[in-house]
Amino acid sequence: MLALTALCDGWVLLLVAVVWAALVERRDGVRRAHLATSLALVLLADGVAVQALKHLAHLPRPLAVLGPHAVRVLASPLRQLSFPSGHSSAAAALATAAARARGLRRAWPLAVLGALGGVSRVYVGAHWALDVLGGWVLGAMVAAAALALAERAGWGGPERAAVAAAEPGS
Repeated sequence: MLALTALCDGWVLLLVAVVWAALVERRDGVRRAHLATSLALVLLADGVAVQALKHLAHLPRPLAVLGPHAVRVLASPLRQLSFPSGHSSAAAALATAAARARGLRRAWPLAVLGALGGVSRVYVGAHWALDVLGGWVLGAMVAAAALALAERAGWGGPERAAVAAAEPGS
């Protein structure tokens, strides 16, 4: 569970996004760079949204409410700014952006990572289940909004449609 939590840290997810883009776009360096940049921008937008909502909500974490006798903490003991889970939001944003860009058939490992990473945040005592659920929803919404804005601006729309049309079952 600690490894899943670490894999869903924003900086680690950025590296995961770059590696995933390299695996998906093996032959075309320009498309690989475009995909990696798009995913990085989605992660950045998600991080800003998470921090804004955390400071607006200003909710305590399980350790602050229940105390050390009731919460098994496996990572750094955190007490403030619980909602939403940034790890869950970033993982959901990455999975959503990847699925929209290259289809769920190629992005399913990122979706599984996001789901398991969110569960790990509750398991390690860092978040409430509602924090994780809120993070997943926020991440998906931020990714969808960022990609819609990019398509509106003419960046990535036709290419994404061409890639999706070329993949059977996408």
